[in-house]
Amino acid sequence: MKWSLVRRYYGMFAIAYQDVLQARSIELVWLLLSILNTSVTVLFWIAGFANGSISNKTSLPNILLYYVLVVICSQGLMSHVEEDVSRNDIREGGLVKHLMHPISYFWFRFWTEIPWRVGGFTMSLLGLLIMMLLFHLHLSIPLPALVNIVPICVLLILALFLSYCYKIVLSLTTFWILEGWALFEFMDIAVIFLAGYLMPLPFFPDWVQKIAFALPFAYMIYMPVQAVMGQLDLTHLLTAIGMQLLWIGILVCLYKLMWKRGLAIFTGVGQ
Repeated sequence: MKWSLVRRYYGMFAIAYQDVLQARSIELVWLLLSILNTSVTVLFWIAGFANGSISNKTSLPNILLYYVLVVICSQGLMSHVEEDVSRNDIREGGLVKHLMHPISYFWFRFWTEIPWRVGGFTMSLLGLLIMMLLFHLHLSIPLPALVNIVPICVLLILALFLSYCYKIVLSLTTFWILEGWALFEFMDIAVIFLAGYLMPLPFFPDWVQKIAFALPFAYMIYMPVQAVMGQLDLTHLLTAIGMQLLWIGILVCLYKLMWKRGLAIFTGVGQ
């Protein structure tokens, strides 16, 4: 039975990966947009270091490495299931066919999202090459201590799962909100600030940092980037993993509640 379930999920992964291969142009556009936005930010940092207006909290090589890793992590770790769940399944009624399958919708969407993150990570390596050429980067990522290797891997995997849980819970609001994109865009703004996309969190005021580390967003992008950069010791790694597990538990419980109540009002022909 367990092997049958594994084969079933692997089959979903393989089919979804074929879709990713057919949509390489879309992945490339997303990557180029991410590189463009990040490059503009990097240029501001370079100008700031050139005129001495940046504090001594970091160095230019660290900043450049930080933003390169942000691009890679955003492509490889940040889930984007909201369009399929919100528009295709709930608003347009596509959820009906999934309700007839003997497979959990939650896990179906997760395993069909993984190929997109694999594809995004692969494309981000191209982005790394582009940014190295643009800014003449000579990146150096320190090798982690042996004791930190497993916690870093766990942190990265949980970051992906946390972002998926967050996005699918956000998508389920479409059961009650007919046009959920305004909410999605608003929450994306929060993610840009609190996940470390705009700039490293230590450059924000203390009260913003406290909010960021209390919410799940920092543990999707910022903390994984810091872990890969070798900025986290074992204690901080374990603390971050604990926060990820806490928020995953909260979001899974919230998903189950919203799923049950949402299905009760779902008409079967869309919302």
